[in-house]
Amino acid sequence: MNYLFIDIDGVLCTTRACVALDPERLLFRRFDPVVVALINKLCAEHEVRLISVSTWNTKGTDFVKNHFVEEGIKEEYIYEDFLLGNGTSNRALLIDNYIHNLEGPRLLGTFAVLDDDDCGNSDSWMAEYWVQPDTYDG
Repeated sequence: MNYLFIDIDGVLCTTRACVALDPERLLFRRFDPVVVALINKLCAEHEVRLISVSTWNTKGTDFVKNHFVEEGIKEEYIYEDFLLGNGTSNRALLIDNYIHNLEGPRLLGTFAVLDDDDCGNSDSWMAEYWVQPDTYDG
C-alpha cells in the first residue's frame, strides 16, 4: 500500500476549477475534475490511499470524506485513518511525527505529499517526497 498526504485548497480545489465551476461565488469548494481523475488513476494504478492534511479537517471526518466522494474521489481510495491534524500546524512536522511515531517505518518510501505549500525546509529528508502543484492549475 502507498499513501498520499493531500491538501485540498490549491490542490483539489484549484483557482481554475473555482472560476470555471462556480464563477458567481468564487468559493473554493468544488474539486477540479481533471485533478480528481488523475488522483483516481494514481490510486488505482499504484494502490494509493489518501490522507487529508487540510484546514478542511476542522469540519470533521464525515464532512471531508463525504465531500471527497461527492466530488468524484472513489471512497475505496480514502484511508481508514483519513484526517491528519487540522491543517493549521506545520504539515511537514505533523507528517514526520505520524510516520515515525504512529505508523512506524512501514510508511517510509511508500508515501508522497501533495500540497501547494512547501514543506518549510528544503534540507528536510521529506523534501524528496513533497510535490508542490501550482495553486491555479493543480
